[in-house]
Amino acid sequence: MALLSLKCPNCAGDIQLDDSREFGFCMYCGSRVLITKDVNNIHVESSFEKQIQNLKALAKAHMASGKEAEAHRVVKQIIGLNGADADIWYADFILTLKESDYPFKRCPESARISYENYSSIAKSRSSMDALYYRELANNKDVDSYRRLAYMAKNGIGITASIEKSADWRLKAARLGDVESKREVAKMCLSGKGLSRSDVEAARWFREAAMAGDPESQHAIAVMYMDGTGVAASEAESLKWHQKAAQNGNLDSAMVCDIGSVFNYSMSKNYSGICI
Repeated sequence: MALLSLKCPNCAGDIQLDDSREFGFCMYCGSRVLITKDVNNIHVESSFEKQIQNLKALAKAHMASGKEAEAHRVVKQIIGLNGADADIWYADFILTLKESDYPFKRCPESARISYENYSSIAKSRSSMDALYYRELANNKDVDSYRRLAYMAKNGIGITASIEKSADWRLKAARLGDVESKREVAKMCLSGKGLSRSDVEAARWFREAAMAGDPESQHAIAVMYMDGTGVAASEAESLKWHQKAAQNGNLDSAMVCDIGSVFNYSMSKNYSGICI
């Protein structure tokens, strides 16, 4: 296999095509470029309808390979060619939200416009947030799970449910998300959203603490001091308080400072976990 460097006959963009295949696609205009064994004999399918189809196929291919920014660029190009396609406005709406910090921050105005164009053309009655929640629920990545947890907790696109929020948090935690491990630990400790379990709370706090989360390091230090969910160990408690203090946790820093001044065993009066 070798790559052929040439210009797209339709848009003059510099492209590279696999010479072992009969055709390829221009990454700029989406045109399907047919290749014969004679490299100089190149044909491009340039009908408008075919061009749109090719661009959609290109956007879909980018999405399948995780290249959302590239997919969004192609989607914008399609909108420039055909602004009456509901599916493309929907894709633009979803991709714009994914690129933003929504729902943690305000929804971009451009996403609202794309949603309104989509709903007008498709005559959809679904709310913007409901569509976004449904789209995220089809994904299996940490970022989507964290957004879904926030939306479920705050009733965005779905009826507020601490249990559903906990379910999404648990999925993110199992994929290694440190923030979610800490939040799952708090839920286990409080019994809100998940079954109350000091042992499970300690397990999740320890995992997040080992990943360097100072709040979790402080929490597991307290649990070792109190013997909550773990066998009591002043040595383990001190170790985690010191790590938390080094990482900027003020509560643990206070415990370490007091202990060093008075040279005594740490008092439970200086411990506490914020839930």
